[in-house]
Amino acid sequence: MPTSSRSSSDQKTYALEAGLTKQVKEWLEIQPDIHFYKASDRYHKGISDFIICVGGIFVAAELKAEDGEESAQQRLFILQTKRAGGIGGVCYTLAQVKVLVEEARRRACGMTGNV
Repeated sequence: MPTSSRSSSDQKTYALEAGLTKQVKEWLEIQPDIHFYKASDRYHKGISDFIICVGGIFVAAELKAEDGEESAQQRLFILQTKRAGGIGGVCYTLAQVKVLVEEARRRACGMTGNV
């Protein structure tokens, strides 16, 4: 069963994006219904930090430190993801990533009729 409960540590923001990245990666790795890729493409600006597939639903999660702000290219990537039927957002906490994943799970269940 996928883990989607939230704790107070899920609400933690980080001074450095690397702390949030580590927490998100650890959580994604234990989700049995998720395949993900940690993007690190220095040649294509704007690609979200995590590309996640949940039940056939594409999710783009752009991670930011507590004082971070997304670039125009990152906003465009998320917008294009949404226009194509995926889910995307800028996340400052693990809880915000979980919200994106939960939305993908709801959509996937609606598409397949599974619970």
